[in-house]
Amino acid sequence: MATCRPGGTGAPALEADRLALLRSVLRAGATVVDLEHRREATGSVADELGDDRVLLSWHGEPDEAPPPLMEARALVTEMAARAPAALKLALPAPDASEALELLLALREVVPSALPWAGLPLGRTGRGLRLLAGWRRPGDSRPLSDLLYAHGGHPLADGARLGQPGQEQLASLGLEERDEPSRRFGVVGWPLTHTWSPILHADLWRRRGVDAVLVPLPVRASRDARELVDRLDLSGVAVTMPHKSHPTWTELPASTGARVGGVVNTLVRGTEGLRVASFDGPAVRRALASRMSLSGARVVVLGAGGVARAIVPELVAAGARACVQARDPRSAEELAREHGVEAAPLDGGVLPTDVLVNATPLGSRGHEVLVPDHRTDWPVRQAVVELVSTPPRTGLVAWAEARGLHVVDGLEVLARQAADQQRLWASTEPSGVRAPLTDDEVITRLRALVSEADVFD
Repeated sequence: MATCRPGGTGAPALEADRLALLRSVLRAGATVVDLEHRREATGSVADELGDDRVLLSWHGEPDEAPPPLMEARALVTEMAARAPAALKLALPAPDASEALELLLALREVVPSALPWAGLPLGRTGRGLRLLAGWRRPGDSRPLSDLLYAHGGHPLADGARLGQPGQEQLASLGLEERDEPSRRFGVVGWPLTHTWSPILHADLWRRRGVDAVLVPLPVRASRDARELVDRLDLSGVAVTMPHKSHPTWTELPASTGARVGGVVNTLVRGTEGLRVASFDGPAVRRALASRMSLSGARVVVLGAGGVARAIVPELVAAGARACVQARDPRSAEELAREHGVEAAPLDGGVLPTDVLVNATPLGSRGHEVLVPDHRTDWPVRQAVVELVSTPPRTGLVAWAEARGLHVVDGLEVLARQAADQQRLWASTEPSGVRAPLTDDEVITRLRALVSEADVFD
């Protein structure tokens, strides 16, 4: 397929020249050319090239509101009446849940014999466009017939093909082959920075598992739960801000899992969805590899879902925990649940052996946790940073400069991913390689991060 959008980069200024270019592309062997559905011009172009060699497309803008459903259905009907080779609908959508609703509604309007690509625009729809070909039992046709992504091949100037939302297939473990047999997702909001799809793709590839994990940004936790059910995903990684919502915690826990009101992983087995929480175990194992937690004083910054997962693990390991948060009531509530101390954060960090940052401070788009002038925090042994983007935060740099043990966000993420792979492996077919160890996954994630030249 070849495309040359009117007014696009490198496109001829005159419509006649664009038409001549498209004719030459067809003569050179292209199967179809991508033409925009524009009432003032597309008709004449398609008539001359031949409708059966045209992929007819309609493009919205990523930041605009999606068209009303009735208007979108009328648009599809109008485009299909031209009998093109295929349809492409690039539609804005506020999040992955609403994008799925729109795709399912439009799928019923597209004639069954007409291939089509439904493309939710921008980052909110990037996971759904990778599920082209997905079909649940009883569905009359796939979610979308055509996968529309790009290979990520470098151009001469070092730039890469594709626009925001057009995933690089190779980064997700997909190449020019059939749809993967197992599909997983990561749900959160805004989910603009996550290493999970790239990491799990790499781990599955090394183990010989045919699977993919796609990003699914969803604002509301209840919508995220419905999306997981409707897509029939084999497993899900749950991230902020959905970890503590009852829509997950009301589900039964996986065997041996200690959830405690916080969920970051789901697995679908023969009995349906089960949940687990790996934030706390990942932090505990990381610290235990460096020091003894028995009797150690640990200050946890924050009282949200991540902190709620970590505090009980620290208590179980024999640590003396203290919760510090900007909201004293949240800190006191969490501390009361587990019989530990609480303190406001406005007075500075209390003296401690270990400092754990369980807040988003220091991540991209948030204020820094450690101002340049901050040198007086009384931390004696170790720092744990939960933020993984950027990979090296101000807190990590501060701790390294003082010779403390440092557990960065990439290590915590890798240890969680190792736990997730072990849980998801319980539903895999036999005969594939066992999941990698914590250290192997940490090594793989650091290598992937160092190789990444672009990260959206």
